[in-house]
Amino acid sequence: MKKINIISSTLFFFLFIYLQKCNSHNIKRDEDEPTRFVIVAYDEDKGIRRRYRVTFNYSTYLFNENKRLSNIIDVQNALICNEDDIDNNEEEIKTLLLWHPGNSFSENIYFLNAFPIWYNEHKKKNEIFCLKTESVGWEKNAMELICDDKNSTIPCPDLISLGTTQLPHRFNRGETLNLNNYFTKYFKKTGISIEGLINKYSYFDYRIGNNWLALPIVADIRPLRFNKTTFDYCIKKGYDIHYPPPYSNYWGSNYQKTWTWEKAFEYAKLIKNCTGLPGFRIFGNKSEDTKFFIQLCQSIGVPFLIEDPDLNIKKCGFRNKDHIKKLEIIRELFEDHNIEPWLYEPLIEKWKTEKYPSSVEEQPILMLDPEVFHYGSSYFIGLSLDGYVGTVISGLYYSYVPGTSSFLGGQGIVITKKSKYPDQAFEYLEQFLNATYPYTSLMNVSVSPYSNIPGKDCKLSTAKKTNKELCNSLINKNGIIPHYYVYNNKTEIAYLKYEVISSKGRVRFNKERTVNNISLFTNITNMYFQCDDYSDYYGKKITVYEKDSLQLPLNENEFIILKSMKNYKENNEDLDSKQDMCSIFNDALNKAKPIQFPYNTFSEINEFEMRSPISILLAHLYYNFNGTHEQTFEDIINECCDIIDDSFLPFCKEGSNVKFEFNECNPETEMQNIHYLNCKNYDKDTKLPILPTIKKCTYIPYSNFKGKILISTGIISSIIEVIIFIIITIYRNEKCIHIVGYHYLILLILSTVLMYISAILWIGENTKFKCIFKLWLMIIGIFGFICSYSIKANAIITVYNNNNMKSVNKKSKDIFYYITIFIIQIFLLSIWSIFHKGLNIKHSKLFNIGYYDYSVCSYGDKNIITIIFLIDYILVLISIISAYKGRNIPSQFNFSKNNLIISIITLFLLSLCYIISLLDIDSLKGNYITTILIIVTALLINLIFVGSKLLIIFNIGNVDSIVIVTNRNSNNLTLNPDTF
Repeated sequence: MKKINIISSTLFFFLFIYLQKCNSHNIKRDEDEPTRFVIVAYDEDKGIRRRYRVTFNYSTYLFNENKRLSNIIDVQNALICNEDDIDNNEEEIKTLLLWHPGNSFSENIYFLNAFPIWYNEHKKKNEIFCLKTESVGWEKNAMELICDDKNSTIPCPDLISLGTTQLPHRFNRGETLNLNNYFTKYFKKTGISIEGLINKYSYFDYRIGNNWLALPIVADIRPLRFNKTTFDYCIKKGYDIHYPPPYSNYWGSNYQKTWTWEKAFEYAKLIKNCTGLPGFRIFGNKSEDTKFFIQLCQSIGVPFLIEDPDLNIKKCGFRNKDHIKKLEIIRELFEDHNIEPWLYEPLIEKWKTEKYPSSVEEQPILMLDPEVFHYGSSYFIGLSLDGYVGTVISGLYYSYVPGTSSFLGGQGIVITKKSKYPDQAFEYLEQFLNATYPYTSLMNVSVSPYSNIPGKDCKLSTAKKTNKELCNSLINKNGIIPHYYVYNNKTEIAYLKYEVISSKGRVRFNKERTVNNISLFTNITNMYFQCDDYSDYYGKKITVYEKDSLQLPLNENEFIILKSMKNYKENNEDLDSKQDMCSIFNDALNKAKPIQFPYNTFSEINEFEMRSPISILLAHLYYNFNGTHEQTFEDIINECCDIIDDSFLPFCKEGSNVKFEFNECNPETEMQNIHYLNCKNYDKDTKLPILPTIKKCTYIPYSNFKGKILISTGIISSIIEVIIFIIITIYRNEKCIHIVGYHYLILLILSTVLMYISAILWIGENTKFKCIFKLWLMIIGIFGFICSYSIKANAIITVYNNNNMKSVNKKSKDIFYYITIFIIQIFLLSIWSIFHKGLNIKHSKLFNIGYYDYSVCSYGDKNIITIIFLIDYILVLISIISAYKGRNIPSQFNFSKNNLIISIITLFLLSLCYIISLLDIDSLKGNYITTILIIVTALLINLIFVGSKLLIIFNIGNVDSIVIVTNRNSNNLTLNPDTF
């Protein structure tokens, strides 16, 4: 932000006073309006408190003692009251407190001068006010804690003047008011739209969303200056350089396409070759290298920042390889030291000698060299991108900024939320909107944020003229004047005859003096043209094109630009005129854009400035520092972008549309780390997390101890099944095995193993295939499990309870029934799978932050699965009933008695399968316990059913090994086991 030049301001005060006095007969004021005020200059720390009596001049709207006040040097703060109020008790008056970023007493003057008119208006309402202004510096101005209701020692300013990059920081902390309502009230009161007064691109600096943050008071631009003496010296030495526009016709009328940054950097190189000294400089007091880089990006079509619409954050915009290629033009300027050093060398040396930063947090914060960037260091060799706006120095001239863009910044005044007098505070600010009062002009050298208020140096030369008026001012003379023009890439000369008739000028082409391209002017040889706001062949109208240039129609469709030869020479006498300077500043303002353009401002822009990533990027090039590893230009750009991305990330807070994602589930803790995508989750001061950093996993990992237990249980159970399989295979000819049926035992073992696999698949991450496959395994397993023991046991019980001994037919019929049921279940499962989408997305609340989605297995068509389980329930119930009918079987047939127990346990197992398959169990612990119970229960059933046979085989326990089946109606009937 620029510092206001006091000497220039003081000169303007007296000039303004003189002009106003000349017109004082037109100004009427109320004789009762007070003119005597008291300003107290104070510094509480130093114990200084001095009074100055001042007189307010209602002709100039300024204090007569401004020059005296500007010389106060040992204090920074001021209190102003009417002389009748200065000694009143604090209870009798109200005091408005204004903070501003200045560092001297003189910078209070602009605000103090605006006090009397505002004071008078409130005195009429019986409101007595005083005004305090405190110069608190840039950092305190933006960062200091204010307005704490619980701590009265913390200051609470009513108004704060902030830089444009600082405005959103205070606003997002909830410390400042949205000014929308005040802008609306001002429009209703005056009929003037503040939004309409603000210069076009300043709009972006003072808004977040639909909120007006502040009232603009200062516009900050960056014009270019060149050293004419150096240019003359190098031109004489034969170097092909020309004065920058508008001081040379070399660039043509469309200078924005010819006077480019590439050309400026080329001139910097040529000037260094010519003089042996760097030919370029960036000059100012804060972030000047950043401002230079951003306006370069805007001019060459490289976006400095972009917006991520999904995350609602800003990001570095120049990572793209095409953009990096465009930025290559800065390499030679910095790597060959064609630019003057600009950074504080001790910080550079520290950066170069320490271990290279391994993260963006460890990157250094580089600062501009205070010995170079103070406002007395005005001399430079070649070209200077200058923050020292408005100062006329002999031999150093302002010129148009290269390219299509320039930097735009400034200051605006906010009203704090805890202000006791917000309405009165805005009425005070209204003084800065009124073009009648000089306050905004005095705070701006050349241009202000408002289209109707020029800066102090341009205030007297901004009476707007029409093109017709400007044209008449050019030709309102007699004589034959040479003009130059460009035709077929050659500069030619044409003569125009100026005549003044009845105080009006007219122009005619003079063919007698003109030598070349006479045919070009054939259609207008004998025509006289007069000035207007436009050019017209048939209407014989010409108009002004630029300063000293005429747009002359050649025929109906063509025109030519003719520029007076009076200003053709590059060393013309008007180089340092105020009119030229103001024209250049206006040009810079017209194409100036804020740092964050095309977006509204945002709070992290202040953090970005403080982190100085652009300084690091340019320091890499200038000092050729690659650390311990080689870095390409692309690497350096990406490193810079990493810092920019990090600085643009806001700090997290609840209820602020936080976006997040999760890392992989940690098997040991069963927790997932939360990664916040659009904010930094730590307190800036304490570095402690603001929001939770972990959450419970939505699944049990296989490598978790629970998963390991489940898998181990499944594996151990499967090994037991394999052992049983081996034993019954070896002893398959034993009668007890033969009676039960070897093939049924194999089916039982295989079905059980399928259930083990299915149970294990219920943990771990879900996929569509896994969700379908595990249910297939479970349903096939449970069905095979039921039918494997039910068919044989049912046949034995039927034979025992039936006079009919056709057990084989009975067994075959049961097999047919079960096969038919199995086919039906497979068909139903197929239909279910075809229309099954695999996964469902569930929503869960993450603390008080927001909601997240996670996938769970879809149940598909529950009706189909319910039918399948209903069939299985019926089969189990039939098995239970059959087992109950066989309760009177002699003890020799204890394996049939076990069937009742097995069927009851199977009913429990089937219920577990139904619960885990169809009921929505949110608890991972519940799912885990259910799967463990499925494995253990299936193993238990097998051990009961097959174990009794193994006891017979190995003659363990009091078990009969001879099987005799006795019909209840025949006590002596002995059956061959093969019957079954």
